[in-house]
Amino acid sequence: MAVPPRACSSTTGNAYDNDLKEFNTIRRIADIWQWGNALLWPGLLGNIGPTCAAVGKGSFFRSADMNATTNYSAIYNGAPGDFCNDDRLQDGEGYGIVANEGATPPLVADVVDRFNQMDWTDGLRILQVRAASTSATLCATDTIGGTCYPEPDGVGYVEDTAPFGYNATHPEQPLSYPFRWRSAEEMGSAKMWSASPSSFRGYSGAGYVSFVIPFFSEVFLRDERGTPSQVTNFQRYRVLRGDGRKPNFFCVRLSWDSHHVHQLCDPNDPSRQNRTTGIVRAAIVEFWNDLKRAHYVDARTRMVELLVPLTSNHLGVKSTVRLMLEITSTGAVLPSYDTLTRVSRQFQIDDTDFWRKIGLAFTCFFCLMELLELLGLEDGDHFCHLAALLATDCRGLGL
Repeated sequence: MAVPPRACSSTTGNAYDNDLKEFNTIRRIADIWQWGNALLWPGLLGNIGPTCAAVGKGSFFRSADMNATTNYSAIYNGAPGDFCNDDRLQDGEGYGIVANEGATPPLVADVVDRFNQMDWTDGLRILQVRAASTSATLCATDTIGGTCYPEPDGVGYVEDTAPFGYNATHPEQPLSYPFRWRSAEEMGSAKMWSASPSSFRGYSGAGYVSFVIPFFSEVFLRDERGTPSQVTNFQRYRVLRGDGRKPNFFCVRLSWDSHHVHQLCDPNDPSRQNRTTGIVRAAIVEFWNDLKRAHYVDARTRMVELLVPLTSNHLGVKSTVRLMLEITSTGAVLPSYDTLTRVSRQFQIDDTDFWRKIGLAFTCFFCLMELLELLGLEDGDHFCHLAALLATDCRGLGL
């Protein structure tokens, strides 16, 4: 018996809030991964989906393993359902959020249009701060097992710097490429502050870091893994804003531990008018879910920050968005965000500077008027006494 699609109504509840998790409704670790699959990546990569049965299913790309190879044969020739292209245009059939049936994969030009609306080719950084395992005695408390993971400003807190990670495919073995700690100086990272009213804690900017860097290339770059020196330098072929080169391929550079990278490009499908195959989005979503499978966020995690530089190329407006997920020692998640925005076109910068000076002049004027009020002067004597303060004869001014 076919199951009818569920409608969103006051009697069934809001499916968007309950099932997909808005950022501000994240309350537990499981919500973080669900939010990423259902909102973060669809929002950054096309605003459609996910419609595949298993979002971020592993074994195709394995970007965390530098000894692995991308399983292109399974992607292109696998059994139905083994690989599902979530990256489609909004021209499919279906109901509600599941409107992907028969949808058309985008051309590279369509993907370029998306990024000109919201360009994040400067990359997305995922940063985590962790509490080191501390003796319960040093925490001045009793725990089951004798260890504790205190709050960042709590008794006995020490920031963790040791490599970590869970090997989901071989649990009895350590992770081949564990997450590795980086100092703020190494990353050029500034101190960050939680924007949650329940916290407002400061963090040094150091931590465990991973990167997702989408980009457009003039030439096709083959699938490569290794240290940055072992992988083709994408900067030589990367199409940047305003450089006049033609973006022919959509690519991504993924770094699991900030020491190694996995770089690949969508080869496009010549049998479908050279349309994209969706492997860039699939690689990114699998990467996100590999973080989940490696227990990237656990009881020791105290802060996860997603830093995304965004540019609206049509408007000439740049923003730096910090999405922060603070995890307390009780297991609660405190979501907060911070946004810095500025214009990038020269005439807008000039206009902003002009109005800034006007605002400063008015501010100085009203500060002066308040100062005179504080001195107890009558309204009619303001300018005379101001002139006296400047050693100027009021009568000489005709006042």
